[in-house]
Amino acid sequence: MICIRQVYSFFRFCIRGLIPHVERQMRLMTEIVTNRKSRSFLSGAKRWFGQNKGGAAIAAGTSVVYSKEAPELHMRKLGDFYFMMRMHKHAYNCYHSCKKDFQVSDHDDFSKSSCHTGLQCFQSDEAWNYYSGATEMCALANFLQGADSAKKYPAHYMEDSIAKYLQVCQMPEFAVRATLMNSLCLKYLGQ
Repeated sequence: MICIRQVYSFFRFCIRGLIPHVERQMRLMTEIVTNRKSRSFLSGAKRWFGQNKGGAAIAAGTSVVYSKEAPELHMRKLGDFYFMMRMHKHAYNCYHSCKKDFQVSDHDDFSKSSCHTGLQCFQSDEAWNYYSGATEMCALANFLQGADSAKKYPAHYMEDSIAKYLQVCQMPEFAVRATLMNSLCLKYLGQ
């Protein structure tokens, strides 16, 4: 009897508290990301001609720490909220946008980057752990779409993420996590 009451109170908490809170946060993140994208021309001019780089603050060495107001983290957080609510298609779009917008090929310099949304580029800031996380979550969100996904599982995203975790970020525990998730996805797909 006690267990049933606890389950009921948990469901009541989820319906009355948790889900409305997450919905409000998702609306807020969507507004923030939309406002950042609409000001991309001004943000791009600031980035090229200004002194600072948006929400990024460079710490010791090549590690980068973003402030809580950084638009890069708002986009990632929006993807995380979609992922938690099992809205994998929207989560994939957010993560893929992060991955695409934050990606600069190794031979390009910052001024030729493909960051057209006004958001900072994780790779250009050498924020490889943020980039690797976005890439890993992009692959997982694509996998969890299942039959709804028009694209096949992007194993190369996970391989890129694992390589960055190991070689650049020096985070072997994250690489192991990504490797295990990748192997589970591949096993499920029969590859």
